[in-house]
Amino acid sequence: MNGRSKALDDLIACLSGDVRDAHDWRTVAALASETLTVGSLADAVLSSPIAGRIPEEVRDLLLDVQSRARARNVRLKSQLLELTPALNSLGVEPILMRGVARLLSSPREESRLLSDIDLLVPGDRIKNCTNALRELGYELFRDPEDDRVPTVFYRTIDVGMVDLHAQLQPVYLRLDYDRLASECRSIELPSGRALMPSPTCQMLCTIVHDQLHDGDYWRGLLDVRHFVDMHRIAGEGVDWRKLVSFFPAGSPRNALFVQLRSARSLMQIDVPGEYSGGVWSAVQQLRRRIQTHLGFLQPLLTLLTIVLDPPPRSTPPAGRTETARETARRRFAHYFRPANAGKLLLK
Repeated sequence: MNGRSKALDDLIACLSGDVRDAHDWRTVAALASETLTVGSLADAVLSSPIAGRIPEEVRDLLLDVQSRARARNVRLKSQLLELTPALNSLGVEPILMRGVARLLSSPREESRLLSDIDLLVPGDRIKNCTNALRELGYELFRDPEDDRVPTVFYRTIDVGMVDLHAQLQPVYLRLDYDRLASECRSIELPSGRALMPSPTCQMLCTIVHDQLHDGDYWRGLLDVRHFVDMHRIAGEGVDWRKLVSFFPAGSPRNALFVQLRSARSLMQIDVPGEYSGGVWSAVQQLRRRIQTHLGFLQPLLTLLTIVLDPPPRSTPPAGRTETARETARRRFAHYFRPANAGKLLLK
């Protein structure tokens, strides 16, 4: 086992509750920074009995990250509390998504690295919500032609952008506000109300984002930060049967099973065996491990996965047509693009 592999094992152990002395804390800290889990690592180890045995420069780094992340997240919460009443005035209780949902779920999340506020709102209220945010001084960073892509807002005084979603991608799952609202509970904030997704719904959003939207199932990538989320969400109680029901048979359900198998292996999440897939899922789990060490194989393994288990076809937005060549070019650009920030980079 090389140094990077050992560091990954030590990092995952600390993040999943098995805090221990690392073989090389500098490599662990570098890997945590690469996977955007350094804030979570700081919370895990700085309050543990091993804190005094961490090299001083690494401990100072973790303390600095922890302090800055918590200060930033306080500002993000204030930003959310300011915009929620404006949406409530329209009769909209936004669904809190992904990172912001985790931030408000538990004090354990206060040092997570969070870049924006993701909210799901009814598709027929996007224009009203846009006007409400603009009255608060927000400017449009991205105004999409259709509701497949979130409308993104910013203000120069804020630490994060606001992404208003009308539905989750990919659109063939049909995960819009109306479908997910029944999987949420209304919560009272210091100013206004919002919908907090159930643990099952949070697990759904996390897996859909990585496996299907980002294409990690076909690309064989790992987002350690979101495996930490899955570990914590699972501890809050997930209805595994209901979770599976959101994923159509074929590649979407295969993608779910591969992610659950990986979570079971890496984070020791207690996923029932029947939801970890069969031989194909085991092969893909092995593929992930191989290309973590032999990154040059990723393009070939991605191509083989696409050929053997093709992604569902996505139709172009209304009013737009694509030739077969344009569709192939778009899909190639998506599945063979460089790894997103936070993914475990292959070296």
